Parts: sequence; structure tokens; C-alpha cells
Amino acid sequence: MVKVGGNYLNVLELILNQFDLYLLVLVRISGLFVFAPIFNSRNLPMQIKLGLSALIAFIVLPILPVQYNHVESFWIFVFGLIGELIVGFLMGFVVSLILAAVQTAGELIDMQIGFSMVNIFDPQSGNQIPLLGNFKYLLALLLFLTFNGHHYLLYAMVNSFYKVPLLSFTYNQAIVSYMIQLFANSFVIAVQVAMPVIGTLFLTELAFGIIVRTVPQMNVFMVGIPVKIILGIIVLSLSMPLYVYFLKYIFEKIYDDIFILFSLM
Repeated sequence: MVKVGGNYLNVLELILNQFDLYLLVLVRISGLFVFAPIFNSRNLPMQIKLGLSALIAFIVLPILPVQYNHVESFWIFVFGLIGELIVGFLMGFVVSLILAAVQTAGELIDMQIGFSMVNIFDPQSGNQIPLLGNFKYLLALLLFLTFNGHHYLLYAMVNSFYKVPLLSFTYNQAIVSYMIQLFANSFVIAVQVAMPVIGTLFLTELAFGIIVRTVPQMNVFMVGIPVKIILGIIVLSLSMPLYVYFLKYIFEKIYDDIFILFSLM
């Protein structure tokens, strides 16, 4: 039960009486689900996404931190809806950058090992992606669920209504600069994730270069391909514990980035 204007009303009555408030909450949550991992999967039917967004908005509505005043102007309300959608977009986009960085790391490894021509269909995005890129991406999704990343994402979403109250979003240059910084950092993360394999294969290429100079008769090209594949898979397997630890650290840090983004809004 929720107390509104001195009268006790149930949540359904609250939605009917403050439908514009419910719509603002729903739009912010829907914007989050457009980019958020797991929730943005193409395998998840649109009806389920809309139903889940409506259900979460239904739950969040009674615990909003401030009293909402109805907007008299239609256009102000429309711009408010756009602002709430942007807030949701930005939250989901920040988290999706990490998974995009992991997929990029897999593509870098594919190019070094020689798997760049082996593309497979990714049901999550509906695109053709390299083999190890898809492997890294799916493993990161599993770790995201293992570390309760989806729970923290919902927690950040609920807290967004406290940090960035409804209709209070304001665009400023600091938000753009910070998003560019996060986008650049995603490339750094991609290189860090791929560095064990890339570094090993670079040393392997260097060793083969020395062999070519010392034994010109040796067909390094035919020998090098299987050696690079075997070494790449071995190093990839050995570096897996480091990969899990690194992703856990990144997933914990990303929610700090989200709350910094809230402060800039």
C-alpha cells in the first residue's frame, strides 16, 4: 500500500492517477534494456522485454524518492520523456562497452592466431563474428551473470531515480567528454585482455624471423600456422584465471563509472 495525498491507494490506482509518472519511469527502464547485456538479446521476444520493463516500473513506482508534480505543457513532457530515455540509454551503453571490449579482444586474438576468416553466427546480435571473439563474449556474459552483474545493474537503475530525479536530466559537455573517455578506455581494456596471447604470438613471430635468417631452406609459413594456433590456444587456456579475475575487477569498476555519470547529469 502507498500513501498518496493522505489517502491509501494500491499501486494500480497510483498508476491510473499518475500515469504520466509511470510513463516516465517506464521509458527510463526501457532505455536501459535497449543496451544492457542479457536484456538486449535478440533471442528475448519484444513482448517479454516490454512486459519486464512494465513490471519493474510497476515495482519502482511506489518507492520513488520525491514527490512528482504533473507537467502542464505537453512539449515539456515530451522532452522529459526523451531525457529519461537518454538516461536509460547511457546506463546500458556504459555496461555494453565492456562486453564490446571483450569481443574486440577476441577479434585481435583471432587475427594473430589466424582465425579471422572463421566467422560464426552470433544469435545475440544477429551478425557474423570471429570465433574467439564470440567465445570471449559468451564467457564474459556467463561471468556477468555469475558475479550478479544483472542484480547490480537493476540496483544502479533504481538508484538512478535518487541520483537523477525524473525530469531533471540536463545535457552538458561533461557527459559527452566522459562517454568519449569510457569509449577510449574500452579499447585499452580490449588490448589488456588480449595481451597474453598477442605478446606470446609476437615473440613467436620474432623467433620465426630469426629462424628464417638462419635456416632459409625451412618453410616457415607452413610450420608457423599450426604452431601459432597451438601456442595461442595453450596461452589462452593458461590465462583464463587471469581473465576471470580481470573481468570481475572491471565489472565492479563499471558501476562506479555509472554513478560518476549520474553526478554529471
